[in-house]
Parts: sequence; structure tokens; C-alpha cells
Amino acid sequence: MIDYAGIRMTQGQLISCEEKEGVNDNMTKSHFHDFYELYYLVEGGRHIIVEGLINTIEPGMFAIKAPYVMHHSFGSVDVPFKRIVLYFKPGSVESEAIAKALINSTGIYKPSSKDSAAIHNLLKLILREENSSNIYKEELLRSLLNILLITILRQTPNKERNSNKNLIE
Repeated sequence: MIDYAGIRMTQGQLISCEEKEGVNDNMTKSHFHDFYELYYLVEGGRHIIVEGLINTIEPGMFAIKAPYVMHHSFGSVDVPFKRIVLYFKPGSVESEAIAKALINSTGIYKPSSKDSAAIHNLLKLILREENSSNIYKEELLRSLLNILLITILRQTPNKERNSNKNLIE
């Protein structure tokens, strides 16, 4: 699976988003980026290893990985999946308070169905805008990213450190 969003980030974009589907598209080695990654599972099931801990995610759940955090993902044999990945550089965050909160954001999130739908809708808006040639495209992408991050950070109690452990209360 070619990571076009990752390629765009290495070419200098501040924000890049991509939706992919696959079966048996598994990474064999952990890697890291110099930017944040938000991995939202739309359909199927995936296992995400973040800093050596195996986490299982289901549709509506997502992972956030801060820059330089080792990670990779894999699925069970012949289980199809659909995911949206959003990459963003720290400089694309417009608020110092959000930037500070993101420092400790690495983890697996299991939002309520209402919050998951809101996050999914914001990701779809980001996808649509990224694929457009609209005036003020970059400004809208940054605004949507910051709304998304606020939505996520407001529901931080639903963050899991590891899917094999209880939710943080």
C-alpha cells in the first residue's frame, strides 16, 4: 500500500489526509515520522503497535502517534479494512494550548458513537478539501484540523493506553 499522504508530507505539506482500503496490507517493521499521525478505522479491524504495546482497534476508534513515536499496524489474515490517515506537522496547530495537550496525546482512543461520528465527518471534510483546488484551501485545512483536535482533546477520558487495559477514568 503506497502512502501518498506520507509522500506529500515529505514534500513539504503541513497537513495531508488519505483514505485507503486493503486486505493483508501489513507492515513488518515499526517506523516513525517527524509529524503527527491520526489513524481512524472506518471498517474492519486492525492491530496497532505503538511503542511496543499491541492495541486492537475497531471501527470508530483511532490512534494518535506523536512525532518520533515508533509504530506500525497489521490486520488478521484476510480481514478487509478501511481507514483514514491524517498527518500534520506541529506547526499546523494554531493554539499553544492545543499544541501542549498534543504532547501527551499518543495512544488509542475509543470515543462515544456521537464523538466518533463527529470525528469521522471532520476527517471526510479534510479529505474533500485536500482534494480540491479551492481558494483558501490551506487556511480551511488548518481550521478543520484545529476543530478536529479540539473535538478529540475534549473527550480525552476515552483514551486507552493499551486495549488490553481498562479505560482511563
